[in-house]
Amino acid sequence: MTVPIAITPSPRVNLPHHLIHEGRYFAVTTTAAGLPAGIPKDYMIISPPAFISIAHVITIVTVFPGAKFDLFESTVVSANGIPLPSFNQDRTNPAVARGFVFEDPIIISEGTNIFSQIIGSTIEGGTGGTSDRDEEEFLFKPLTNYLARIIPLSNNTLLSIQMRAYRQATEQGT
Repeated sequence: MTVPIAITPSPRVNLPHHLIHEGRYFAVTTTAAGLPAGIPKDYMIISPPAFISIAHVITIVTVFPGAKFDLFESTVVSANGIPLPSFNQDRTNPAVARGFVFEDPIIISEGTNIFSQIIGSTIEGGTGGTSDRDEEEFLFKPLTNYLARIIPLSNNTLLSIQMRAYRQATEQGT
């Protein structure tokens, strides 16, 4: 018996899982509690040089009860802020991330807003539920500053942000 091609399952590749095993999947995570309404919480990402790799960055922002999330490109700063550690998710692999992430940079110019979204809601149990999570992926330009800005919609906001990055090797890089 021949199975028609139309119902033959296609193979599925879980790219993040594959990249973990190659030692090219990195994570930065941090939390903040008690954030006041309307006051931005900023994180800056500096992407690696093009000759090393193309940086794919996934941001996962979880807030309670709600916040506005903006991503800016070509941000100008007077100080990078507090460096956040990045971990290779293959804990047996010595490879390190080639980009950098900082908390609370001193912003001179935000740059160009390339993404904006409301996450969660302004009231508990409102649209978006009691907590909400969203995920976005971008391929960042090399050696460029990116600003991830979270602006709480109410007082005492809880925030968790994960930035997961993987490198697509270039011909010259790994």
